[in-house]
Amino acid sequence: DVCSSDFGIFVEAIDHTSWDRRIDRTRRALAATGLLVTLGGALGGLVAGRRLSRPLSEAAAAARRLADGGLEVRLPPTNDPALASLTETMNEMVETLANRVAADRRFNSDVSHELRSPLTTLTASIAVLQSRRDELSEPNKVALDLLAADLQRFTRLVDDLLEISRFDGGAAVLVPSRVNVAEFLDEVVSSVHHHDVHLVVSPMLRVFEIEIDKRRIARAITNLLDNALAH
Repeated sequence: DVCSSDFGIFVEAIDHTSWDRRIDRTRRALAATGLLVTLGGALGGLVAGRRLSRPLSEAAAAARRLADGGLEVRLPPTNDPALASLTETMNEMVETLANRVAADRRFNSDVSHELRSPLTTLTASIAVLQSRRDELSEPNKVALDLLAADLQRFTRLVDDLLEISRFDGGAAVLVPSRVNVAEFLDEVVSSVHHHDVHLVVSPMLRVFEIEIDKRRIARAITNLLDNALAH
């Protein structure tokens, strides 16, 4: 350092190396502290974010499983007061839905079984009338044909309800068998007994075979044809 006065100029040499080192150490310490504070804040935010998002992710996953038919799904309890209401409401909704579905299944099964007996009686009565068809007048023949067709449709509807009940209860068993596609479709279309339905099959399809449950696939195709003809 250089200082001047009326008596002359004074020159003093000061070593700044130690001060520079102190300042440098202080600068590095501050930088390290700032980095640690930043990392700590980021880590704390990440932990808090995961803590808050985990219940929401579980709720979203439960909703997806519920949409796929998983009525057994439930959200685990939580101590977070902000999410406890969501968890409780979600579980109550799923429980209500499961009870309603179970009640619908029981209703379908009970109604289907109860209808089987009168349908059997009606079918037998129609068969007796059809055996004496020649003795009926033309208007009575028309009425008998309409009654037989409606009874057949109603019987098929009840069978479908029973089938649905068996599938819902896990009691249905598929019975697969190999069939020729063209021959199978010919049989199904012929069973509809409607002259306006004409089957057009590609020649290549007449040598093609698949493995299906004939009874169930035939019923599905018949239902589609009946709905198409009716509507």
